[in-house]
Amino acid sequence: FYIRLAQRIIHLLSTRTMSGRLYEVDSRLRPNGNSGLLVMDMDGFRSYQLEDAWTWEHQALVRARVVFGGEKARSEFESIRGEILSQQRDPEELCRDVCEMREKMRDSLGKCNKGEVHLKQMRGGMVDIEFMVQYLVLRWAAQYPSLTKWTDNIRLLEQLAVEGLMTERETEKLMDSYRDYRRRAYHLSLQNSKAIVSDDEFIKERGQVSVIWGHVMESAGNKSR
Repeated sequence: FYIRLAQRIIHLLSTRTMSGRLYEVDSRLRPNGNSGLLVMDMDGFRSYQLEDAWTWEHQALVRARVVFGGEKARSEFESIRGEILSQQRDPEELCRDVCEMREKMRDSLGKCNKGEVHLKQMRGGMVDIEFMVQYLVLRWAAQYPSLTKWTDNIRLLEQLAVEGLMTERETEKLMDSYRDYRRRAYHLSLQNSKAIVSDDEFIKERGQVSVIWGHVMESAGNKSR
C-alpha cells in the first residue's frame, strides 16, 4: 500500500502540466538507490543511516525535515536525524568527502557558456555556502547539539555564529550573499530560466564566499595533508 502511495505522490508532484512541474522528484536518491525500497520503516532508515549511508547523504540529512505525518513519526524521525548528525566524525575525512562531492557537482551541473556563471554551482555560489554549513554541522554537532535544531541555511549560519564556530562577520557575509543569490535565482525561475547570469554579476559576493570557503574548507583539508 505505502509503495503504491509513494508512487502516486511522486507522479502527482512531477507530472508536467501547462504551468510546468510542481517538483522534480529523483527517487534514485532513496536509500540503496534504484535497488532499494521506495518506502522503509524507521528501523530500516536508522540502520541504513548508521551503517551504509555516504557522507553526502548525511549532508542531505542536515537539510531534511518532516513535511507531513503524525506526531509519532515526526518525533521518531527527528530523533534519528539528531542521532546521525551528532555522530563523532574524523574531521579530515569529512572535509575530504565534502570537497570531493562539491567538485563532482560543479563539474556535472555547473556548465555554462563563456561569460556566464551558474548561481548555484559557481565558485563562491549558493552550493559552496550550503556545503560549508553542512560540513560544519557534521563536524561539530556532537559537541554542539543546538546545530541539529534547524534545517535552513540562514538559521544554521546564525547558530554557527552563536556557538563561536564562525565569526559574526563571516556569517553576515554568507547570509547576505545567499539571500542575494536566492532572490536572483527565484526571479529567473519565475521566468522559466536557469540560474545562470553574466560573469560580471555578483563579483564581490563570489569573492567573499570563496575567501571564507578557503578559510573553512581548504585550511581543514590542508591539515589532512
